[in-house]
Amino acid sequence: MHADKSKKDIYHKKIKDIKDQTIKTSIENTFLTHPAYGHRRLAIQLGMNNKKVLRIMHKYGIKPPGLWYQKMFTTCSDPAYLVNYTNLLKTIDLSTLSVGDVWSCDLTYIKFQGKFIYLSIIQDIVSKEIVGFNLGILSIYMSNSKDTIAYFLKRIGNSTRISIRCEFNECTLYTSGKAVAVICDDLLYVPVCEASIPLENICETDVPYLGAKLHYVISEAQVASIPHLSQILLAIGKSH
Repeated sequence: MHADKSKKDIYHKKIKDIKDQTIKTSIENTFLTHPAYGHRRLAIQLGMNNKKVLRIMHKYGIKPPGLWYQKMFTTCSDPAYLVNYTNLLKTIDLSTLSVGDVWSCDLTYIKFQGKFIYLSIIQDIVSKEIVGFNLGILSIYMSNSKDTIAYFLKRIGNSTRISIRCEFNECTLYTSGKAVAVICDDLLYVPVCEASIPLENICETDVPYLGAKLHYVISEAQVASIPHLSQILLAIGKSH
């Protein structure tokens, strides 16, 4: 048995679908420039009621394409560590501790304007006081070409006395176990100190990342004109 529908109901449904389709197109066009807007921001942008925008998003299954928190990356604990490292706090009555006995630390980040802003906090577990913190920025676009790294190492020489270790998008040069330079964004950063004075009139200065000390910046083209760079790096290692 089929219920009869009036021509008026069919007409109004068709008109409503056309209007909803038009708003759907406007939402999708807005996402081209504001991919992380939710229904409230979309409503302000389009000059509409936010409930109407939300209804249409649900109707067509529309979701903001740029919500960074849709992708979650978390660390997984390895049970093997429980054998070698014991959590001593599980064996202690925390109510017997005094302020300053135990601190805890954690790291979090916020994605902002193409960069990750990292926040590291140290907290006293008794008083809950924040006893220390630090902020740092790592550009998600920061990278190093393997060819550039190889060229720097070739020009520096002394491969037996200068080693390199790469973590994330940054490569650090070491001598005698001490960090003496950083390769970042295809540039070589040498710390400004007494041992690196020969670079003073050759290189400009900058920081490889937020919060770092001032460094001399050496490009791939410049490194060939600095013949004694390896001696400078070895001298920096000795001065630490």
